[in-house]
Amino acid sequence: MTRDGGCVVTFAQSLVLVGGDRQILWEVAGEGASYEQPTLLPDGGLARIEGGSVVVRSGRSGAVSRLFPVSRASELTATPRGDLLFYQVLADHSAELRCTTVQGEPRWSFHLSKRGGTAPFVFGDVILVVEQGFVHGLRHDGVRLWSFDHRAFVLSGCDLPPPDGPPISGGILGRRPTVVGDTTLFVTMEWYAGSGFFLVDTAGHQIRRFESSVPLGSPLTVLADSDNGVRVAMLGPRIEIRPMEWNWQVIMLDLGGTPLWRHQLHAPPLCLVPGPGGTLLVIASPSRKQWDDYHKWHDLSDRTFVRCLEPDGSARWTWYAPGPISHLPVVSPDGIVYVGSERRLWTLTVASDSR
Repeated sequence: MTRDGGCVVTFAQSLVLVGGDRQILWEVAGEGASYEQPTLLPDGGLARIEGGSVVVRSGRSGAVSRLFPVSRASELTATPRGDLLFYQVLADHSAELRCTTVQGEPRWSFHLSKRGGTAPFVFGDVILVVEQGFVHGLRHDGVRLWSFDHRAFVLSGCDLPPPDGPPISGGILGRRPTVVGDTTLFVTMEWYAGSGFFLVDTAGHQIRRFESSVPLGSPLTVLADSDNGVRVAMLGPRIEIRPMEWNWQVIMLDLGGTPLWRHQLHAPPLCLVPGPGGTLLVIASPSRKQWDDYHKWHDLSDRTFVRCLEPDGSARWTWYAPGPISHLPVVSPDGIVYVGSERRLWTLTVASDSR
């Protein structure tokens, strides 16, 4: 989403900006193939890695304003100061997290034994990066402030404990962190002997395991609004309703892990997206391959949908997509839901499923 409520739709070879009035404002060809989402810059511009180059575009017209080559780079994002961050794989198969200006001038780099399993994550003025079994918080100039794993929160200048077992594929973060508040993150961590969910207080330098009386999993999201406070929506355990036939549960919990409500689904959720006013969007969809291979033999139409849940967990509406969902929903501040399916961008409203 752009700052004025527009939605940027990306394809491998092009980008399209749809305005808040649902009209196409511009459409441009890329400078090369790209499978990454663009990142929004503080000045309203867009940046994306396309065909081996970092391409910076005007948010108003889509025209290229700056371009500089990078090799073997991925996971581009921006800092609040307007600099760019990306991973770059080196000749010896190690990697660096590099910070540059939008003109490509180097700021700093942070050496990694390999490319991080998750994209660099910007939290306020701190940059999170994974290395050697720890999540490190870097200052805007690349200096390490603190680190944590599932055992401890360690400040800069203190020795890190030895790794808890051999490294695992993908790194310690099982998914991108979710922001809970100005100084708190909800993170999923994986290590050699286990996994779990944690609340990390970066100001208080504390980490606490998030536990509940019910088994929990991903997808997940954090919701915060003035009427309902901070809550966590997560995938609950499956329910076998008949032999080999299952329902899935979305469970809403408070920060103490107490379940507030449950909502059953007839298809596994693909992702959860917060909506305005304490609502929750639940998205389900088979993959393109599943749809192409099995839909002609077994109707999958009821397994690809967007459902809007009320703050109490009841269903407000369900919209069934015409095919697999290709572009996951984003929600504008005024409650417009943009979702892609079957080569079309569909717009829904949180207030109702009118299109």
